[in-house]
Amino acid sequence: MALKNLLVDGPLSTEVTLNPGEEAEHVVPLVFLAKGSYGFRAIVQEVLDGGGGPGLLRFSPVLEVTVE
Repeated sequence: MALKNLLVDGPLSTEVTLNPGEEAEHVVPLVFLAKGSYGFRAIVQEVLDGGGGPGLLRFSPVLEVTVE
């Protein structure tokens, strides 16, 4: 069965700035009303010193969740 991709954006964004080597965790509560397999991926944007335009986007591995 193909994964269904969910896009959650906007108010779930955080303004956390991490130094190299630091980690952070963000919990996103979701309720599923349909059975199936869903794929989740986090995307963060690197902040450049001096505000010199948008930084690199970093993608997490896809987390697969199956709702039965």
